[in-house]
Amino acid sequence: MAWRRKGMRTTRRGEGDATTARGKERRKAVALVMGRAEGVRVRGGDGAGRGWGGEQHNFVCADGGANRLYDELPLLFADETLYKPDVIIGDMDSIREEVLGFYKNAGTKVVDASHDQDTTDLHKCVSYIQDLPSLKNQNICILVAGALGGRFDHEIGNINVLCRFPSMRIILLSDDCLIQLLPCSHHHEIHIQSTVEGPHCGLIPIGGPSKRSTTTGLQWNLTDAEMRFGGLISTSNIVKGDIVTVRSDADLLWTISLRKGW
Repeated sequence: MAWRRKGMRTTRRGEGDATTARGKERRKAVALVMGRAEGVRVRGGDGAGRGWGGEQHNFVCADGGANRLYDELPLLFADETLYKPDVIIGDMDSIREEVLGFYKNAGTKVVDASHDQDTTDLHKCVSYIQDLPSLKNQNICILVAGALGGRFDHEIGNINVLCRFPSMRIILLSDDCLIQLLPCSHHHEIHIQSTVEGPHCGLIPIGGPSKRSTTTGLQWNLTDAEMRFGGLISTSNIVKGDIVTVRSDADLLWTISLRKGW
């Protein structure tokens, strides 16, 4: 499986499988806007319903993310309905009345999930995307803006969603970095686009310690290294080449810095 954003590509290698990076395969990107991150800017693409190199995508907002979209799009486009979300999902406790009315009138579907108080808005959005008939059997990449920054418990809750949906490609984005889950069920080959990302990166065990993690392509590579909280974790590392490979017996978070103006 592979995902690509502005030329970046990650390939997951299954155990014993011959692996090819499906860079030419058409994929569906789902843009998901949350509302809590500070300094995350909404950026335009090349036309309604398109972006990230011309890939087709769906556009989903959590209720707080709709406020951010409503406030920031007029700074970028004369016609803010050009990038209206396909759907707004959440408890509806964050969205302002004028924002809700604006997008309802523009044809956006609204899903009130206030009956579910056991999951985060990001979890609700990902569950909705996962169940969309139009995206069944599709090569999906969910790009999440606004899931990082603000309150620490909100950040951890959003990172936990990566672990709740390990088979889905979900990338949390901020102005400074991206975060992605690397499941231990695959060997990972990460293609670095140096004009967009890096050089600082990190690998963090999530859900439990890693007894054996091995990498290539980093300034300080791991060789069957043990990583755990309270011991070694790989932070402030540096990518040294165009490809980083990661193999571990535990799920890891991969994070890499994003260059200003990406």
